[in-house]
Amino acid sequence: MLTRKGSTSEKKSDKTKAGSTTSTSMFNMNFKCPVCELAVENEQKGIECEICKRWHHNGCVDLTDMEYEVLAAHKTGTIHWYCTDCNVRSVELLRLVFGLQERIQKNERQMDKMRSETNAKIFKIKSEYEAVREDLKILNIRIEEGIKKCSENIMKEMEDKINKDEMVRALNEHSESIADETYSAKIKHEVDQQLGGIKS
Repeated sequence: MLTRKGSTSEKKSDKTKAGSTTSTSMFNMNFKCPVCELAVENEQKGIECEICKRWHHNGCVDLTDMEYEVLAAHKTGTIHWYCTDCNVRSVELLRLVFGLQERIQKNERQMDKMRSETNAKIFKIKSEYEAVREDLKILNIRIEEGIKKCSENIMKEMEDKINKDEMVRALNEHSESIADETYSAKIKHEVDQQLGGIKS
């Protein structure tokens, strides 16, 4: 029997000799063609499905002799052959895989978009924060300048008031001294007049 090179059950006789741990009934089932339900014998042309590992007569699966020779000449992995049932399931599986792949790619695109939007928002917030910091810095400088100016004005007003008070006090003292001098001069004049009258 011609078999595919590299098959896990390349020769039935080898597998039997190797003493497989699989039970004899299960082992024999793998060599029972699921189409005609007859065993695929060593002298017959048979092919193994790469998925279910069941053997099929090439005539039962509509393989021409040329197709059979091509498949038998290649190692498993270069040209694949699946039975009808496994082929249908593998197509469904491939559809699921491609569907999942598409969903994953869509999710990745959405995540990239969300990441970009988040980074843009973070950058905007940072920029606004820096702008607010600068505004607060300028405002703080203005407040300090205003406090300094107010302090200077208060000090100047206090100094002016002190100087004014001193001037008023000095003027009052001067006025009092002038008044005292004037009063003294009047008394002296009157005393002089009276003394002059007495002398006369």
